[in-house]
Amino acid sequence: MLTGEEVKLTANQPVTEQEFFANYHAKNWDKALEILRMSTLPVEEHLVALGRMLCWDALGANDVALLFAEYALKLKPDNVGYRTSVRQHRVLLGLEPASQVRMEISNPAFEEALLESIHEMSHHQTA
Repeated sequence: MLTGEEVKLTANQPVTEQEFFANYHAKNWDKALEILRMSTLPVEEHLVALGRMLCWDALGANDVALLFAEYALKLKPDNVGYRTSVRQHRVLLGLEPASQVRMEISNPAFEEALLESIHEMSHHQTA
């Protein structure tokens, strides 16, 4: 599990969520991950973990994505979307039987909670 003391880069100038999303949508995973490592990114840590999970997931690195899903869940233990993402990645890695997760993933609360977190990240306003 991640501890919250992972590598953080210091930016010469502030970075924004818009920069992250521009690179995320362009599938420029290295740049998107670099932005998420910037200490000046003005979003809550669980949303940074979500972004990192999504990038690593897109890269097919389910083991790394699981670490960030677990960290997001640690920070927001009541988030159904994070909980289900952890379980889904555990299934992908063969760490948990798929039959136990299938019903939870089909639950509309899962999709709603995960979309709410993504929406929060994409609409976070800087001060």
